[in-house]
Amino acid sequence: MGDLRLTGSNLHPGLIGAMEAGQGSQAFFRGTTFNLTQGAVDFKDRRSLEGVFDVRAESQVREYLIRLHAFGKTTQPQVLLSSEPSLPEGDIISLLTLGVTSRDRANSNTTTTGAGIAAEALYQASGLDRQVQKFLPRNSVIRDLSFHVSTLYNDANGLVEPTVQLESKFLTDQLKLGLSQPVSGKGTRALAEYRFDDRVSAQIQWDNVYNDVPIGNLGVDLKLRWNVE
Repeated sequence: MGDLRLTGSNLHPGLIGAMEAGQGSQAFFRGTTFNLTQGAVDFKDRRSLEGVFDVRAESQVREYLIRLHAFGKTTQPQVLLSSEPSLPEGDIISLLTLGVTSRDRANSNTTTTGAGIAAEALYQASGLDRQVQKFLPRNSVIRDLSFHVSTLYNDANGLVEPTVQLESKFLTDQLKLGLSQPVSGKGTRALAEYRFDDRVSAQIQWDNVYNDVPIGNLGVDLKLRWNVE
């Protein structure tokens, strides 16, 4: 949302105005969905396209709540990453890109990690994501259905492997469904989240990570968000 006006000349175009992220805005990185909690860009130079921005977003990755703060000039952006529980920034980047932390890598195997990344590269090169996306149903019941293949750490077997991820909205924009299925078949995760408003949401999660529970593991969370000014 915002109001922008093109100014300047053909040689030196510029922008005047501001934009803000709308309610429910999201960003995506390697299959990870970030919910924007704040986002604004200001353009003030009539002879330049450079702007000043401030964006805050967060995402739940495994047991970690990742927070991102990006700010500064559009030509010189700065990014700060933090997490709960706390992780070094290098581990957060590794978690977002590979799905693992340094502790995971210590408990895993370099060969299997490399094989998982190579398998994802093969899937990406084959265009599997794009081909499958063409055949996904599009209707008013299952809405905005998406398909991705990403390399993620699997708690069920301690390996890094390609994982199929499906996400969609069901009946309404407020109800989001997600499914994560490693190619090994172990460690399936399902999630249903209902957002009552921009501050309150409820989640139901199921997984079969631990085989000692025949019917899988079920959990329910209530999430509350608030801004302190």
